[in-house]
Amino acid sequence: MIKGKIANIFALMAGVLLFASGAQANVLDNASFETPDASSGDIAGAGAPWGVFNSNFTSSNLANSPPSFFNPVALDGNQVQKQFGADAGLFQDAAATEGELWEASAWAISWTGDPFNNIALVQLFFLDDADTNLCDPGGFGACAQVDADSLGNGTFTLTPSTGENGEADWTLMSVSAQAPADTTKARIQLLHVLSDGTPSNGSVFWDAASMQVVPVPAAVWLFGSALGLLAVARRRISA
Repeated sequence: MIKGKIANIFALMAGVLLFASGAQANVLDNASFETPDASSGDIAGAGAPWGVFNSNFTSSNLANSPPSFFNPVALDGNQVQKQFGADAGLFQDAAATEGELWEASAWAISWTGDPFNNIALVQLFFLDDADTNLCDPGGFGACAQVDADSLGNGTFTLTPSTGENGEADWTLMSVSAQAPADTTKARIQLLHVLSDGTPSNGSVFWDAASMQVVPVPAAVWLFGSALGLLAVARRRISA
């Protein structure tokens, strides 16, 4: 009887872990920039619902077949987002609530055909109904951000690659933060920023962006409850 209960508790614990991993769902639309169709050549901007400013282009590795392709091989699908030549950004919002833990991420690459030589940023913001930046009211500071460059001075270093080796060529840049009071929206923003003393040429490419709520508090509470039940069952067996 007791052994059966222990088996049930272990099943509960497994279910909790499965919930913790499976409950995370990417809320971004067009997360891998597969629209608009850029197979005939680069298209300025990014497909809806992404917002953009300055030099953003949707690019496809089908526009010219390997080995003479003029874009990196996409990590997911056939298209990537390209930023170059100036400070540039793209962003997307999702409904959010105070207290939620959010994670924002994207994969970045420095392509051998146009090596990256500036700064790339993945940023996470929280906004209220008036689009006020809740982490830096009146300013542009992110609630959390991570950076990359080509010199080894950033959190990540992007070295020229083709993308043909998948994740080995691409770099995952990820940040997380808890939504403050009055939050109604979370925003992911991907930036290309010119650094002092470097030329304006060179590109950064993005793919497979993601933003989701991380259900850690609930999962931890449930897991702790399961451990407590397991301890009680063990004491009954040994008594």
